[in-house]
Amino acid sequence: MLVAAQGYAEDGPHGTKSNAISPLVSQPLIEHCLRIPSWEWFENGSNRAAARRAFETDLPAQIAWREGKGSPESLLVDLFETNRTMLRDHLGEGLLAGAQVIDRDAVIAVIDDPRPAHGTGFGRILQLADAESWARGILSRRS
Repeated sequence: MLVAAQGYAEDGPHGTKSNAISPLVSQPLIEHCLRIPSWEWFENGSNRAAARRAFETDLPAQIAWREGKGSPESLLVDLFETNRTMLRDHLGEGLLAGAQVIDRDAVIAVIDDPRPAHGTGFGRILQLADAESWARGILSRRS
């Protein structure tokens, strides 16, 4: 961390050799952070405990002390959940199903599963939807 900050301070952002104001790597803040004993870096099993403690009064507890981060998968889950009906029509009546490239019944079973999207099945459905859209695009160019 210190080496990266030193390079940033001496060379500027991305090696520009320009002066930059960097409040997060200012000497008082760095000195304050270095005074925090290593055994206090983790509190209740959470890393960055000092930063979490500093902002816990300004943030909801579930955010300040969260145990995990969101991921691109959460976006894919939302896409899948929001578009189940469209995916069912798109894949169930599509070119891939018509050519028996995909197992239509298995695909429909994953889409119609009433439980929230989980595992890898929903991601595979989205990949198949991409392939279906691609195939339809190719066919429409030939027409």
